[in-house]
Amino acid sequence: MNSHLAILSVFICFTTALPFVENDPQLLKLKEGTKYYFVNLQFMNFDSAAEACKAVGLQLAAIENEGEYYAILNKLTGIFGLVGIPKTFWVSGKQTPSESTQWVWSSTNKSISGFTDWGEDEPNNARGDCLRIVVGGNYISTHSWTVQICNEEAMSVCETIPYN
Repeated sequence: MNSHLAILSVFICFTTALPFVENDPQLLKLKEGTKYYFVNLQFMNFDSAAEACKAVGLQLAAIENEGEYYAILNKLTGIFGLVGIPKTFWVSGKQTPSESTQWVWSSTNKSISGFTDWGEDEPNNARGDCLRIVVGGNYISTHSWTVQICNEEAMSVCETIPYN
């Protein structure tokens, strides 16, 4: 089977197997580099969001570069806008238990380094152990990364698992 056809088949399976987005006409379905991204519009805690992604063959997003981040951000702001109540989305960033200042992408176990978009006074480890993207509602910045207690509920961004 042609590798492009195999990827297309997998992509079609992902889009038809996502119960949390089936009825959403503005599904965040975005290709950036070698990954596809999807938004889960259901509010759930970090662990439940990770499990919802995993249940359909995806993982919480690991934002590894500025291009990925701004592609996701542009799509989210296009759907939700930049005014009104801030919208929050879990991605796979998590504080490591052994090192209170170290953050990793839990879906890939890679350190969060290089590009970041931490909000003012972030990461504030006193606030929690999980990373989320905040979009809209702030007059200082219309987007940022913030730390939150993992049991709080937010929407989430899933991504395809990269194949080597």
